[in-house]
Amino acid sequence: MKDHMELTRIHFNQKGKRLTAEDLLKSMKKRPVTFHDLCEAYYEAEEWSDAHEDLAGYSQKRLELLEALFEFEFPGKPRRHRRATRDRDAVVQAGQNALRRAARLSSHPFGVYLEGGPEPLEMALRQKHEGTIAKRVSSLRAAYLAIFRDVLLTLDSTLEDKTFNEAQLVEQGLPIEKPDPDDYW
Repeated sequence: MKDHMELTRIHFNQKGKRLTAEDLLKSMKKRPVTFHDLCEAYYEAEEWSDAHEDLAGYSQKRLELLEALFEFEFPGKPRRHRRATRDRDAVVQAGQNALRRAARLSSHPFGVYLEGGPEPLEMALRQKHEGTIAKRVSSLRAAYLAIFRDVLLTLDSTLEDKTFNEAQLVEQGLPIEKPDPDDYW
């Protein structure tokens, strides 16, 4: 396994100077990690859970480290038939459902071509419907994620007040580079 500070890509600053891992870490100290990042980490961990082990592992590790920083862990399966916790459990279930559905939405029913392209009849259908479907899927995903964010704040209203920096995640062992999903076809 590679060292979490090892770079696999070449990085440059705005002036064209090549950056080292230490340079990236310095810039990460200036980048805040907020409640939005925690929500995004839950989404990405769900979205990439069935992906290549590099993507799934990175997303899960990032989530675990953020949960530790925020001192918050989204509850697992709700407990059943406990009158005192029924309302909270319903909220947890709604959050789990919203997160799962947001991560599993597909932008269209058409296939993906690795070579060649669609024939004329399929192309006509794509041109007619893809834009509308993509907009609606995006809106529905945003609505599901808004529900999930509200669920997290219902469970712990202090989450929005906490801020950290990105370097803290790397210092705890998160690889300095996020895997690029396009590298895993």
